[in-house]
Amino acid sequence: AYKSAVEPFLQDKMSQENREQLTALLNDNFDHEIVAGIVAARPARKWTAAQVAGYIDEGPFTAKKAAALGLVDALQY
Repeated sequence: AYKSAVEPFLQDKMSQENREQLTALLNDNFDHEIVAGIVAARPARKWTAAQVAGYIDEGPFTAKKAAALGLVDALQY
């Protein structure tokens, strides 16, 4: 049920099993690569993974707001 390599050639929509496995893959990548990478890259901020995920969910931000939150190092012209 979870083997979906030929699915695009046989169906016109994604199967529930394929949706389930792709969602799990993307969520895992988001949690372990993106969020964890941001937390590790800014140790001085002492952010938790939940805080970083919250910032991502709240965005996008204006440049000034991103600077105020510490998401960028500086604003340049």
